[in-house]
Amino acid sequence: MKALLLQTLAWIILAVGIVSCVNVSEKKYKEPLSFNENWSFRMEADSLHPTVDTSWMSVQLPHTPRIEPLIVNDQWQGICWYRKTFTLPADFRGKALSLKFEGAMNVADVWVNGEKLTHHLGGFLPFVVDITSVAKFNAENIVEVRLDNRDNPITGPKPLHQLDFNMYGGLYRNVYLLVKNLLHISDPIKANKVAGGGVFVTYPAVSENRAQIRVKTHVINADKTARSFVVQQRLMKDGHIVLASNSPRVDLDPNSNQEITMTFELQNPLLWSPQTPALYNLVTELITDNGIEDAIKTSIGIRRFEINKEHFMINGTEMFLRGVNRHQEYPYIGYALSDEAQYRDARKIKEAGFDYVRLSHYPMSPAFMDACDELGLLVLDAIPGWQYFNEDIRFQEYIWQTCRDLIRRDRNHACVLAWEVSLNESWMPDPFIDKATAIAHAEYPGDQCYTAGWQTYGYDIYLQARQHRLQHYETPEKPYIVSEYGDWEYYAMNAGLKQDQWGDLMQEERSSRQLLGSGEKRLLQQASNIQEAHNDNFNTPAFADGYWVMYDYNRGYAQDIEASGIMSINRLPKFSYYFFRSQCDPDETFDLFMAGPMVFIASYWTAESDQDIRVFSNCEEVELYLNGSLIERQRPDENRTSNHLKHPPFTFHLQQFKRGTLTAKGFIEGKEVAEHFISTPGEPTLLVLNWDKSGRPAVNGVKDAIFIYAHLLDHNNNIVRENGRIVQFNMKGDAYLVNPAPVETEAGIATALIMIGEKTGEIEIIAESQGLQSARMKIQVISRKP
Repeated sequence: MKALLLQTLAWIILAVGIVSCVNVSEKKYKEPLSFNENWSFRMEADSLHPTVDTSWMSVQLPHTPRIEPLIVNDQWQGICWYRKTFTLPADFRGKALSLKFEGAMNVADVWVNGEKLTHHLGGFLPFVVDITSVAKFNAENIVEVRLDNRDNPITGPKPLHQLDFNMYGGLYRNVYLLVKNLLHISDPIKANKVAGGGVFVTYPAVSENRAQIRVKTHVINADKTARSFVVQQRLMKDGHIVLASNSPRVDLDPNSNQEITMTFELQNPLLWSPQTPALYNLVTELITDNGIEDAIKTSIGIRRFEINKEHFMINGTEMFLRGVNRHQEYPYIGYALSDEAQYRDARKIKEAGFDYVRLSHYPMSPAFMDACDELGLLVLDAIPGWQYFNEDIRFQEYIWQTCRDLIRRDRNHACVLAWEVSLNESWMPDPFIDKATAIAHAEYPGDQCYTAGWQTYGYDIYLQARQHRLQHYETPEKPYIVSEYGDWEYYAMNAGLKQDQWGDLMQEERSSRQLLGSGEKRLLQQASNIQEAHNDNFNTPAFADGYWVMYDYNRGYAQDIEASGIMSINRLPKFSYYFFRSQCDPDETFDLFMAGPMVFIASYWTAESDQDIRVFSNCEEVELYLNGSLIERQRPDENRTSNHLKHPPFTFHLQQFKRGTLTAKGFIEGKEVAEHFISTPGEPTLLVLNWDKSGRPAVNGVKDAIFIYAHLLDHNNNIVRENGRIVQFNMKGDAYLVNPAPVETEAGIATALIMIGEKTGEIEIIAESQGLQSARMKIQVISRKP
């Protein structure tokens, strides 16, 4: 140990000698250049779309081929083209040049200056196109991309008309131009090296007192002469160097590559966890006698998992992970979300009280992964797959490559709990599983790689949906996650618990699939299903469960929206959202915000409301008042709550309906800490506007899509839960309405999706409805560019 500490000290002293010559506040790492602007797009006509507009139109990325209706019952599939003309400056001559596509659905062919450079399968993971050999300088270059999102037996999954979600199309994620010196740090996808390429960070030892950090850096010398350099690692926190280390000098032959591994210790590290998602920036630099040749910044979180069939521990602390599944679609624009929209989705998941999210059933945006790192959301990271397996070896080779690419893309993310290198709900032969899990462990060596799959064979963690458990359950002999629950078992009526009491309910009434506008009774039924199923999961040895699903979504095979989300497709909360919110302890804090004590009355309090009033709260006691008069003060009844819920709901029995105001007050240690009230609404008289910020401002120039909400209020400012009232949205400034106008209210709220344009400054939204006072709201649009 003494020798190791002396070695670490020597590294720091050596590093300080070099770092002192560098202005650390200056941005020395080489950021990729955005390549999202000034594209042209057109569709190809075919037998299914003989009348499609095939003319070129100007677009910006992220882009979806067609704006879809709210209910997507005829999603566009076909061939489309993207084209971009660009000029490279003369000082890019002699550089290594590449284009990096984060997501292109689903089969991509890429030409640059008339030369075909790439054929890529799969729409969820990145690929890199080397354009060095065909690039022109101070002259026009043309990149052309042909995309085909039709059903494909090699990439799977099921054909769209049988698929339980939609895969949409287009260049729906970011594209970057990578400009590197000939001596540079490689891209992990392009390098295609097992457990290599780029910068790969692992943590062989982690405790509160010390962390061992191991960094493997893959360096390419594409020059015609040998090059000599030093790899410098600088660990940064809040702009300050907390640790620095230099490698010995490396001599690299021309047209060769080498991996340089460095291990160093950090004393008293700030550890990453769902409660304290501490992140560091690791700046990796190649330094030659001429200065910094290349630099990459990697956001890292230091943490250690221990997962066995008895428990899950992070940094030595045992946890049960309360989780949810997520589909990545937005209404109208499909998968083409801005990075800001990805963050807002993650933020809402965290604020709902979840510790982890299962990515269903495909890799999601790098921006979403970044948000999970920042917010402290553990992620079950999944390859693409759903109810589909193909014996064709081309399909299997493709899937195995997605296992490699997924881990190479996401391995440095602190949020990754495990790798779901499994085809969801698909029978897979043992040799296929053997290779998928072997690939995962080869790509991420050591004891911090956990694989997860829905078959008991082969995987480190067994995933099982509750509906399958109720049909055939055996105590698993390995770590266990309830991958999905609360939806299908009630929809298909195999929940197996209290459904004998539901004889008078139609299927749509007893299901968890309830739209926001389905009414109070059905939203309470959804919440009841979730409470029952979540509680039942504690009767298993699972260390995590994941409700199905966070947001309502569209499905290829269905003519309606799948409505089991705890938020609507427009990201508005249902009653069940507040149930999960109540499962956070009142003193639970996060680096970015405090969960805090809460109380919520799950009622609209109208003449049609249930007289049994359900209140979600994480407080010790709750009082309910009607028009200022105390109805009852309750503590959780131990007999009633012989279940395992962290904070069971409170139920108050009222004798009859009486117009007015219900008020719930929450108490901890006898002190009032939370309050919520609702009032019987009158007739609507006015509109009030707000928008879904969720921790991110509106940003120009990045295709930022934001939700605008117009609330129907009565003369006392109570929300009127009316469906179907027409609201017209208009706006002033550089933004436009994405969804068709006008819009109908759902549960008293009309939602518009607007796209922010190129300019900063103010935009103004106006909402109008016949007979109501209109509403206006201004939003400040900022730039995220430095």
